[in-house]
Amino acid sequence: MIRNFHQSKRKKIRGRPSGNFDLEVGREIERQAQEKQEIENRRKKRKLIFWTIVIFGTVIAAAISIVFLSLLGSVEW
Repeated sequence: MIRNFHQSKRKKIRGRPSGNFDLEVGREIERQAQEKQEIENRRKKRKLIFWTIVIFGTVIAAAISIVFLSLLGSVEW
């Protein structure tokens, strides 16, 4: 009986029932997973933008070089 009394007293001290705690933990895990997914999506987007700029810049540099070399070739002839 004394043992049951102390257990019930501990439950009152803890505050919330375990059902609400589980629900809150689940929400927290879901929120953290969502934040992690958002961060991953931002990284992918930044990588895509970076490589797009790199490829576009390379194409532009190659085009300018070809035009420049073509002008040099036409001036010599």
